[in-house]
Amino acid sequence: MYEVGKGNKIRRAIKEEKYDARKAILPMLQAEEDERFAKEWKRYLEEEASIMKDGCLLQPVRCDQRFGKAMVLL
Repeated sequence: MYEVGKGNKIRRAIKEEKYDARKAILPMLQAEEDERFAKEWKRYLEEEASIMKDGCLLQPVRCDQRFGKAMVLL
């Protein structure tokens, strides 16, 4: 049983070291993801602005409550 306990301590130490390493690099990984998201969001907003530059081209729609069909209002 002594050898089992000794092995458990070693495994626990290795696991703690792995978790500490993950905790140490987590802020860097989060910063990289935040930077990627900011670039992607900016690109999305630019694309949306180029699409909507002429205004909304959709026609108003009224849903028929009785039958659940959409009707275009002209």
